Amino acid sequence: MASKFLAVWFLISFLASSPIVVADCPLLKVPPPWDTEQNGALPYFTVRSQADADLLATCGTFTGDLFISGSNVSAPLIIPGPTYIKGTLKMLLARHADPRLTSITMSSLVSVSAEIQLSQGCCYGDSSNGTLNVTKLSFPLLECTRGFFSISNLPTLTTLDFPSLSCATYLDLGVLPALHTLSVPALTSVSQLSFYNLPALHALSFPGPLDSRFFSFGPHISIHNTSISHISGFCFPSVTSIEISSNKNLRLVTFPFLTLASTPYGAGVSSITVFDNGNGDDFVLDLPKLKHVEGGVGKGLIGAAIHLFGVRTVNVPELQFVDGDLDLGTIGRSPNPRFYYSAALTNFSAPKLSKIGGSLNVGNSPLLEAMSFPALKALGGGVRICGVPAVDLEKGIEMPKLRRVHSIQVVGSAPHCEERDARRSRGVLWGNGS
Repeated sequence: MASKFLAVWFLISFLASSPIVVADCPLLKVPPPWDTEQNGALPYFTVRSQADADLLATCGTFTGDLFISGSNVSAPLIIPGPTYIKGTLKMLLARHADPRLTSITMSSLVSVSAEIQLSQGCCYGDSSNGTLNVTKLSFPLLECTRGFFSISNLPTLTTLDFPSLSCATYLDLGVLPALHTLSVPALTSVSQLSFYNLPALHALSFPGPLDSRFFSFGPHISIHNTSISHISGFCFPSVTSIEISSNKNLRLVTFPFLTLASTPYGAGVSSITVFDNGNGDDFVLDLPKLKHVEGGVGKGLIGAAIHLFGVRTVNVPELQFVDGDLDLGTIGRSPNPRFYYSAALTNFSAPKLSKIGGSLNVGNSPLLEAMSFPALKALGGGVRICGVPAVDLEKGIEMPKLRRVHSIQVVGSAPHCEERDARRSRGVLWGNGS
């Protein structure tokens, strides 16, 4: 009995440790319950060498999780299969990888049903220093990703080549200090897009119009700390939120078809936030068709909002309703650093804006001589304006139809916009507020 038990145990151990080819795909390892690194999830296969990669050459559909380590690769790694992955793809490159591993190509991969995570380190998110020298990732046939698609913490990566990628559920690129070439010529649809800490990326180009037509709600767009000069080519009619910040060369942001910023299924908070881009002196934000910024849970004072800091020109001719606050420049009331970027506005006009669910906050805009809100009737919060020359000019602040507002506080060039009795400030507003 004991000998039979040992024989079975040795057979199981052999199968668990030695990948062999069965039905054109390598036999997958089943993670034991105590394997916390794999979390006891799907069966998996790990590519540590070119020999491991070659086992996938005739693999059509791979059911399980595919890991790329590259710990025993001394040349560019070419993975000839599979075509489809029903599971996740994770590239967790070993920090001690051979410096001759300069590129990784998955030549046949068309789609992945779950997430893709491509990163450095022994485990996801580990960006410890090592000898990693990968400069290029190429997936020539990858068409669509259905889960989280993240590429991060690869310090030497210069080129991403995805010529067939047409749709991505969540495209996340971050902490890639050397990345200067992003090739996605077929990309036409995303549900979320997050680019951050890409200081060498000077161009963001989508040859075809980029929208979210394959998804049930508008995307979240976040672009932070890049060297791109303009953001265009986005054809989204709606978004969940937009945040664009700390892009040192950025001069133009345009969303020519955007009409609505709103959260899916009425939950959460939607916002448009733009701050600290370029030097502000010639920065243009163009939202020619935007009508509504709406929130779900948390409507009103803490609901959907527009925050604009360090913007020279704002074009919102169709804007009608903002569910939360409308902030222009710093107002000196928040510890959050983003509130301390001086606005470069010379004038601001929202000719169709009739209601602000939160407050109107304007400050630290030394060139702002004219603000016009000819259709504004009501605010759920207050009006707070300080440190702008429009305060000192007759008709510098026009709100002729304003009827309902919680409070009004208007201060000239006081350094900290000190609080003062709201009712004493009403005469500064050119209108019939009561």
